[in-house]
Amino acid sequence: MKTESHIHNNCDSANNKAASDLLRSAAKDVAAHEARTREIILTLKKAAEDDTTLSIVGERKLRKMAVEFDISTNGKETNTIAAELADALLNDLSCTESGACSTLSVVAPPERIQMWRQLDLLPVSSSFDVSTTPKQTADEEQEDWQKSINASFRLGGAFLLNSMAGNSLATDCLCGPAERTTTKIHLESLQADTVNIALYEHIPTLAASVDATAKSEKFTAMAKEAGATGIQAYGIRSTDEPSTDTSDVILPLATTNGISIALETGAIDVLLADTQKVQPKIAAIADCYATAIVTTNESSHFSNAEFIGTANESLDVLAEAIVTRAIESFKNRRAIKRVLPAEVITAQVGFTLDTIDKHFGCIEVIASGVINGRIKGIVSLCGGSPSDAESAKNLATFVNTLLENNVLVFANGSPAFSMAVQGFCSSKAREKCGDMLQLFLDATMPPVWHFGEGTDVAQPLATFREIAKYAGHKMKDLPFAAVIPEWPHEEGLGATLAFRMSGFDTYHFTPPVLEQAEDVQHFLYDGAKDQLGSSMHVVPTPEELATMIITDFNNARSTLCWR
Repeated sequence: MKTESHIHNNCDSANNKAASDLLRSAAKDVAAHEARTREIILTLKKAAEDDTTLSIVGERKLRKMAVEFDISTNGKETNTIAAELADALLNDLSCTESGACSTLSVVAPPERIQMWRQLDLLPVSSSFDVSTTPKQTADEEQEDWQKSINASFRLGGAFLLNSMAGNSLATDCLCGPAERTTTKIHLESLQADTVNIALYEHIPTLAASVDATAKSEKFTAMAKEAGATGIQAYGIRSTDEPSTDTSDVILPLATTNGISIALETGAIDVLLADTQKVQPKIAAIADCYATAIVTTNESSHFSNAEFIGTANESLDVLAEAIVTRAIESFKNRRAIKRVLPAEVITAQVGFTLDTIDKHFGCIEVIASGVINGRIKGIVSLCGGSPSDAESAKNLATFVNTLLENNVLVFANGSPAFSMAVQGFCSSKAREKCGDMLQLFLDATMPPVWHFGEGTDVAQPLATFREIAKYAGHKMKDLPFAAVIPEWPHEEGLGATLAFRMSGFDTYHFTPPVLEQAEDVQHFLYDGAKDQLGSSMHVVPTPEELATMIITDFNNARSTLCWR
């Protein structure tokens, strides 16, 4: 991508520094997510080779994706197909040749691929594009800021293809696709000053042993020495039905579908995970909040989990190791803010392209809703978001304005947590919508669709892609937008750039810190509009930002001759 300002100011040190800083931050974000994705794909490969107690749960998804990757399934065992798909995904992570990434044609629309190639923005692979970053940023005084900006955008494409899509595909094949469910999260039982242990699908005998250990004089004293008032164990189960085996000692916290919301309170010190029902993506959330994931099963634990104990150790010994680790985690996490709403949260979670298609019968129903005006447009809300009361209030004001004007909202990560806590992910929030959106949403659907954890933009973008395909227009021309409340300086930057690469305008409450880098600032805001079809907008007031998006949606609809 070239601009006139590039020709005249390519030696501007402020621009070079700002562009290099942006590139380094993008590379760090992509590299971190790539590492998690690689672990998940390797776990899929181990399951395929019977090198773990985990089994391939998502066989139907696996066979469907194998066709997408041109992998023959005729007469092949499930594990054989899984091994071949895992190899293809691993190869995509480490491609060294432009255009060789097989995930490219599976995830990106043809018009995007063509555009990226024309602009020399076609991502090679996350590994390759990250590895070239040091060379790009070696000398800020001599580097060409435009090249650094281009490399940053290319990383955004790699983030989508490898770090997000690869992660999502491997997880769905290994653990099975997500299910859309309504779940209750008992956040009112969490306490800020206790050592909190969450037992995921716990074995009753081990749970009882953990509770007894936590209440012992020895460990109570250890907890108080660490600054806590005590130790509490919580249960995470498959259903909302009360547990009868350990109901007197283990407080209910969430169902397995609601664990991400519970983790995002920042109040869980240890998550004991000894079951395949633990989605690998949970590790990314736990990492964000420094929550320790431990397992007592060495052969089946996933990325970032800490193995505690051996097969020969007694329950009491294992329980002591778990509680000791929880106390240590509590001490190490004192800087982590704990957001503890004093109420039971009811939220629908598990929205994906597949679950939406299943609910409506086909994705064309949503596309028709956008075309006929029952849905004015769709906003994807993701990234980081401050957890203070004022920020939560501003986010609620912003979303309320969108809903009143018939804008549907997809949410990921921290904003999704805030939306769930404030009741927007419940079907009861349908009354917040304008008349047209209410007509579209049936009585069981919320107006904010919880698309999952962290910065996983693969599922929202896949949904946008399919809607655009049915509508017969490019995504960039439709009333779609990405909202990242706080401009990301590292975590979340890959997702922001992925949206920009996909042709989405991004909207923020806070701007990037660019100091006097006027050329870089101009390019990020408007300079990529002609080539990528995307711009950046910053408005600090929630009502004004929502109004800007609504105006932009109305303009897009007018151009398309839609009502």
